[in-house]
Amino acid sequence: MRALTKLALGSQKLYEELNIEAFLEQHSEAKQSLGRFGEVFSSHPWLPKRVLALQTFAESELFRRHAGLGAGGLSMSQVDERVHDFIKVIG
Repeated sequence: MRALTKLALGSQKLYEELNIEAFLEQHSEAKQSLGRFGEVFSSHPWLPKRVLALQTFAESELFRRHAGLGAGGLSMSQVDERVHDFIKVIG
Protein backbone atom coordinates (compact mmCIF):
# COMPACT_ATOMS: atom_id res chain seq x y z
CA MET A 1 0.00 0.00 0.00
CA ARG A 2 2.83 2.37 0.83
CA ALA A 3 4.51 1.87 -2.55
CA LEU A 4 1.26 2.33 -4.45
CA THR A 5 0.34 5.53 -2.63
CA LYS A 6 3.88 6.90 -2.91
CA LEU A 7 3.90 6.33 -6.69
CA ALA A 8 0.42 7.78 -7.12
CA LEU A 9 1.17 10.91 -5.09
CA GLY A 10 4.47 11.50 -6.87
CA SER A 11 5.92 13.41 -3.96
CA GLN A 12 7.91 12.25 -0.94
CA LYS A 13 6.66 15.25 1.03
CA LEU A 14 3.00 14.49 0.28
CA TYR A 15 3.55 10.82 1.07
CA GLU A 16 5.06 11.63 4.46
CA GLU A 17 2.02 13.77 5.29
CA LEU A 18 -0.53 11.20 4.09
CA ASN A 19 -2.87 9.71 6.65
CA ILE A 20 -4.21 6.55 4.95
CA GLU A 21 -7.25 6.26 7.22
CA ALA A 22 -8.29 9.88 6.61
CA PHE A 23 -7.63 9.42 2.89
CA LEU A 24 -9.95 6.41 2.76
CA GLU A 25 -12.62 8.28 4.75
CA GLN A 26 -12.49 11.10 2.19
CA HIS A 27 -12.96 8.53 -0.57
CA SER A 28 -16.05 7.23 1.18
CA GLU A 29 -17.46 10.76 1.25
CA ALA A 30 -16.43 11.45 -2.37
CA LYS A 31 -18.43 8.49 -3.66
CA GLN A 32 -21.43 10.79 -3.63
CA SER A 33 -19.78 13.55 -5.70
CA LEU A 34 -19.79 14.10 -9.44
CA GLY A 35 -16.02 13.60 -9.58
CA ARG A 36 -16.49 9.85 -9.36
CA PHE A 37 -17.64 9.82 -12.99
CA GLY A 38 -14.07 10.64 -14.05
CA GLU A 39 -13.16 7.07 -13.20
CA VAL A 40 -15.18 5.88 -16.21
CA PHE A 41 -12.47 7.26 -18.50
CA SER A 42 -9.57 6.06 -16.37
CA SER A 43 -7.50 2.96 -17.11
CA HIS A 44 -7.39 2.06 -13.40
CA PRO A 45 -9.76 2.29 -10.43
CA TRP A 46 -9.30 5.27 -8.12
CA LEU A 47 -6.30 4.96 -5.82
CA PRO A 48 -8.47 4.55 -2.69
CA LYS A 49 -10.19 1.56 -4.27
CA ARG A 50 -6.84 -0.05 -5.01
CA VAL A 51 -5.69 0.57 -1.44
CA LEU A 52 -8.91 -0.96 -0.11
CA ALA A 53 -8.34 -4.00 -2.33
CA LEU A 54 -4.83 -4.41 -0.90
CA GLN A 55 -6.15 -4.07 2.65
CA THR A 56 -8.74 -6.74 1.92
CA PHE A 57 -6.11 -9.10 0.51
CA ALA A 58 -4.02 -8.53 3.66
CA GLU A 59 -6.94 -10.02 5.59
CA SER A 60 -6.88 -13.20 3.48
CA GLU A 61 -5.89 -16.65 4.65
CA LEU A 62 -3.41 -16.81 1.75
CA PHE A 63 -1.61 -13.62 2.77
CA ARG A 64 -1.62 -14.49 6.47
CA ARG A 65 -0.16 -17.93 5.79
CA HIS A 66 2.64 -16.65 3.54
CA ALA A 67 3.42 -13.70 5.81
CA GLY A 68 3.73 -16.03 8.81
CA LEU A 69 0.81 -14.41 10.62
CA GLY A 70 -0.92 -17.65 11.56
CA ALA A 71 -4.14 -19.31 10.57
CA GLY A 72 -7.45 -17.69 9.84
CA GLY A 73 -8.49 -14.99 7.47
CA LEU A 74 -10.76 -14.57 4.48
CA SER A 75 -10.98 -17.15 1.73
CA MET A 76 -10.00 -15.93 -1.71
CA SER A 77 -13.64 -16.11 -2.82
CA GLN A 78 -14.53 -13.78 0.07
CA VAL A 79 -11.69 -11.45 -0.95
CA ASP A 80 -12.89 -11.48 -4.57
CA GLU A 81 -16.46 -10.71 -3.52
CA ARG A 82 -15.48 -7.80 -1.26
CA VAL A 83 -13.06 -6.33 -3.79
CA HIS A 84 -15.63 -6.62 -6.56
CA ASP A 85 -18.08 -4.60 -4.45
CA PHE A 86 -15.83 -1.55 -4.24
CA ILE A 87 -13.80 -1.82 -7.44
CA LYS A 88 -16.88 -1.55 -9.63
CA VAL A 89 -16.71 1.52 -11.82
CA ILE A 90 -18.63 4.44 -10.32
CA GLY A 91 -19.57 3.68 -6.84
